[in-house]
Amino acid sequence: MQTFHLQLIKGRSYTGIVSATRKKPDVYTDDEKVAKAAEATGYFKIIEVTEVKPIPVEKTFQENPDADTIEIVPTAFGVSGEPTDGHLDYTSLMSMTLDKLKDMADKMEVDITGLRKKSEIAKAISAVEVGIPTEGSEADFSEE
Repeated sequence: MQTFHLQLIKGRSYTGIVSATRKKPDVYTDDEKVAKAAEATGYFKIIEVTEVKPIPVEKTFQENPDADTIEIVPTAFGVSGEPTDGHLDYTSLMSMTLDKLKDMADKMEVDITGLRKKSEIAKAISAVEVGIPTEGSEADFSEE
């Protein structure tokens, strides 16, 4: 799997095939068509293409002991080369029910106001950067 790191290079913000602002100019996607389409707008530049292997991470919602596994696509790496941050995999999120996605968005404090479709909520959740747990720790689904 490849992850494409895009960066806003023109304008103060852009909302379209992807969204970015001057404060948050970096966008990550695992969809090559989306990356190339965003670059074709002239507002984005592909900064880096990384080959990544999704890391299976157990959800840590205690009220659901039979939690699904959601993959995290790494986007940042520590000094030792181990992944430190990433995004929840959109495809994994789409396998969840709408109610579970809404619950996850609430717990992660992701604003889904006005979003009604499962795909929109999954996209909003997958846009949030999360910490990748190290051995013996739990996943960090909170926004910083």
